[in-house]
Amino acid sequence: MGVRFKKIAGMGLVSMALAGAWTVLAEPATFTRLDNVVSNPSLYSGYTYANGVSADGAVVVGRSYAYFSGAFVPVYWVGNTAIEIPTFPGNFAYDGSAAAVSGDGRYVAGSWTWGNSPYNLEAFRYDTLTGVIQPLGDLPGNEQFMSSAAAIDRAGRRIAGRSASTGLPNGEPALWEIPSNSMQPIIRRGLGIPGNTYSSSEGRSSSISGSGRWVFGTFSPGGVNSQDVFAWTDSVQGEGGSTLVPSPWYVNRANGTNHDGGIVACSLQQGGYVSTPAIWHNPAMGGTGFELLPVLPDQNSADANAASDDGSVVVGRGFNAEFWGIYDERAVMWREGVGIVAIQDLLRDFYLADLGGVTLQAATGVSADGQTIVGIGYRADFQPTAWKAFIPNCPADFNGDGGVDGQDVEAFHSAWETSVPYADVNFDGGVDGGDVEVFFTAWEAGGCS
Repeated sequence: MGVRFKKIAGMGLVSMALAGAWTVLAEPATFTRLDNVVSNPSLYSGYTYANGVSADGAVVVGRSYAYFSGAFVPVYWVGNTAIEIPTFPGNFAYDGSAAAVSGDGRYVAGSWTWGNSPYNLEAFRYDTLTGVIQPLGDLPGNEQFMSSAAAIDRAGRRIAGRSASTGLPNGEPALWEIPSNSMQPIIRRGLGIPGNTYSSSEGRSSSISGSGRWVFGTFSPGGVNSQDVFAWTDSVQGEGGSTLVPSPWYVNRANGTNHDGGIVACSLQQGGYVSTPAIWHNPAMGGTGFELLPVLPDQNSADANAASDDGSVVVGRGFNAEFWGIYDERAVMWREGVGIVAIQDLLRDFYLADLGGVTLQAATGVSADGQTIVGIGYRADFQPTAWKAFIPNCPADFNGDGGVDGQDVEAFHSAWETSVPYADVNFDGGVDGGDVEVFFTAWEAGGCS
């Protein structure tokens, strides 16, 4: 108690002396609901889903329900304005989705239904600058005509996904390369399945590193495990090809990776429905394999879906496996050295953000710096709704107004003195002297890097 008293006594003096100081940060904490395409009536302003965000956090991609056509269409959001991605010749406008976006937001990768069947898909790349959409085709021997895109590299040149093929009619991991010269054909590459001996095996690529060198995904080997993770890399310095990621878990899923492919956000199951979130640290880049992540105290399951470039921020969803339902899901964030945080609680209780009645179910993407997070949720009328949040990783800007000054000291003092939960700036589960130290270290430095 003596240490606490001394810290608090000093806080008021510092606040009075530096009330006029001001250090501008990039942006205050914000929350944005991502609404439907403009052509839809307001009654249908829900039914939107966010799948990913550009590295700079400026462009969000996903899907939106187009009421007049009765179809889901791929869209991207700039701000909170949804822009519909057009079809290409041969499309059957029944179901479409934008899955990923390049680092600068120019190129979007996704899938559209094709032909006259709602079950046939074709992957595409869309150029938001020129308005040109490129169908990517499929691998040889694909009689079902099924291909889908899941991820795109920072430059927008390599797209990872899935396609049926001669060897694996149920689908195998696929990679498309878009040449810089528009006269050159698109390169289509099947990545195979490590050690596959079963014709019923299937797989898909789920993520690609920002550099485009690494591709990760999930496959069903038909052996001991129900699903395994694979890692594929270019032939660089003697490396290359698809390799199995060894795991004792029965079900293993790779969901998202960072810029250099050093870490992968994963979900693991050991029988039953309980899902354990994890990060896989790539041994080829000095990593040590799987690192299990915690779940929320009142839940028993979670999925890790995406990671920032340095791996310090991972996002996903938490839920209870025994009585799972959409109203039990919560969007969550893991911070390095901190643990797990419910994003809705953080925005509402820490930053006092107005969520507009939206309940945040799952986080599906995060920007390179870990501060812009996107996901899905539902409104008070239970319509599914995409969302975007900016959460500054900066305890110095305690009130989240975009600057560091004496008002942050006063706000922290008041919250810490009354043990308000959001005064736990080091996220260790308690409000104590450790939070004072973290706050003042950042505050005295004039901000956060």
